[in-house]
Parts: sequence; C-alpha cells; structure tokens
Amino acid sequence: MDEKYSEEAIQELLAWAKERLDKKDYPKGVVEFSSAIKIPDSAIFLHAMFTTISTNWKNPLFYPLVKDLRRYRTMWEEMASK
Repeated sequence: MDEKYSEEAIQELLAWAKERLDKKDYPKGVVEFSSAIKIPDSAIFLHAMFTTISTNWKNPLFYPLVKDLRRYRTMWEEMASK
C-alpha cells in the first residue's frame, strides 16, 4: 500500500516543481528515469506532473505520480550537485 501524503508535503513538492518550471531549471536533454522510461522533455514532464498532482493529490490512485515526481526531484538534485 502506498503511503499517504500530507498536504504540506504535497505543497512543498509542487512548489519545487513550479520553481523549476519558472526558472527553466531542469535538464534540457533526455533524462533516463529508469531502464524502461526516458523523459524526452523535462518541461512537459514537470508541467504534466504539477497539473495532475495539484488537482488529484488526495486521490490514492495518483500516489504513484507523487512518488515519481519525488524520484525525479531526487535525480535532479543529484545531477545539480555534480
């Protein structure tokens, strides 16, 4: 069972995504999310995640998207620190 997310945690994650979009601070090339998933355009990915999660975050059906955005953020932070 996926964990529940607090509104505070969701809002913080969404604020992070919005800041990346506003500053255009995201990878410009293809991002390998997993061996099976590649993100060709991070701007589209972030916008889609932001829009979907901000509207549906209370619905457990969308928790995997929250988890994916958190994972993307971790990957971004690792890339940014290099």
